[in-house]
Amino acid sequence: MTSSSKPFLGLDKTYETARRDRLGDIILDYLSDEKLEPRQVYEEIISEVDITIKYHRTQYNKAKTLHSLLLGMQGDIELLLE
Repeated sequence: MTSSSKPFLGLDKTYETARRDRLGDIILDYLSDEKLEPRQVYEEIISEVDITIKYHRTQYNKAKTLHSLLLGMQGDIELLLE
């Protein structure tokens, strides 16, 4: 028993369960659309992953540039983005 007098049932998986439920809802939504082909679902997922990669690459480059500036490397910033 815990201090709240409730038995310990394991770690709280609320967020993980909700995230999985959202994924299931999205898949069901896509598969329920009569006009949508499986290939289109695939292409949209790939597109979203590509967008995420591009976003994080941009954020990484900005952070890398800022880090270099903070360390005193104020040379040609464009070289840092390579």
